[in-house]
Amino acid sequence: LDNSVTLLSGTLKRNVAKASITINITDNAINNDHLSIKSVQIQSVPSISYYVTQDVAAPFPLSSAFSKVSYPEISWPEGNNLSFTTYLPVNMRGVSSASEESDKNAQAPDGSTYLLVSATYKEKAGENEPEYPITYSFYLGENMINDYNLVANKFYNYTFTINSKGDADSD
Repeated sequence: LDNSVTLLSGTLKRNVAKASITINITDNAINNDHLSIKSVQIQSVPSISYYVTQDVAAPFPLSSAFSKVSYPEISWPEGNNLSFTTYLPVNMRGVSSASEESDKNAQAPDGSTYLLVSATYKEKAGENEPEYPITYSFYLGENMINDYNLVANKFYNYTFTINSKGDADSD
């Protein structure tokens, strides 16, 4: 018997993207806009995950090769912020020509993964005031301007701050 030991060296890589997400709502949004966040959810996630051994170019996987799924909703806890970590399959949707954050949503390619924040607001404070639904969408990727790529073995750190309910001019 050969009792020698063979040492192997190698690099382990995660075949998914890791995303750490923090969402903050300011006191201004709560007190002046009477905004209340109900839940958050990751949407438009590829229903398949390929084993990726090298860099791949967008679009990958092809939109026709998968259906889009949504992760379960996360209820908003007491307080002004929520932090969580999630893992996402590779979703290379490309880069748009957008040059400002306000253009990112309008130019999102089909199949781009995004964070949906569901909220309500009231015109004025009061228990019997009607609540109106409102949603915020944040497309994930390398930046918040024009990149929609989620790369395997990459760590993304996002912090979103909701300052107000928004308005038609700035949305």
